[in-house]
Amino acid sequence: MSRWCNKTLSVKTKEERGFSWDRAASHKETVISMEGQRVQRSPSSSHWVCAFGNKAFNLKRRYATIKVSGDSPYLYVGVAYKGAPVAEAYNNVSVLWRKGSGDLCFHGVRLNRSKLPSVSSASGELCYGGGDVVGIMVDVKLGKVAFFCNGVLARTASGLRTDVDVLPFVSLGSGDAPSYDHALPDLSSCS
Repeated sequence: MSRWCNKTLSVKTKEERGFSWDRAASHKETVISMEGQRVQRSPSSSHWVCAFGNKAFNLKRRYATIKVSGDSPYLYVGVAYKGAPVAEAYNNVSVLWRKGSGDLCFHGVRLNRSKLPSVSSASGELCYGGGDVVGIMVDVKLGKVAFFCNGVLARTASGLRTDVDVLPFVSLGSGDAPSYDHALPDLSSCS
């Protein structure tokens, strides 16, 4: 277990203004709602499409939440460096957590969840599904990322680049529609 954040994270609901999906940086076949809060793959698309969040993580903006909808497992949630390809499920400039399987894709290497040390969620699963809220916490100074499912820590990874912008990122291989949720965490338990 990483010492940079405790096992659980309490979530306080508070509106987060200005955080949305970035139309200009995302794949041209993503469908982003008018207010920028929901993204999905165009029904006419037959391949993976990706979307970037509009604001990079930094020393003050360390956490984002994404509410997941749909039943298909063809969804990755995580972070990518500015300029990452937007037509691949995962790549060497992203760290993504796969829906359903719980696999972690770190800089292009897919790691099976059974080989990773992790904390189980309340349901005993190491993955997320439709209706869950995925939290992404980034420590840009130390190059670390943590993934939460409904406020419970599920995955951590070290080795993020610290010399480039790190942004929220989703990769959609189906009609699933993640959206930014407006829950901000209580980070008092994290150092």
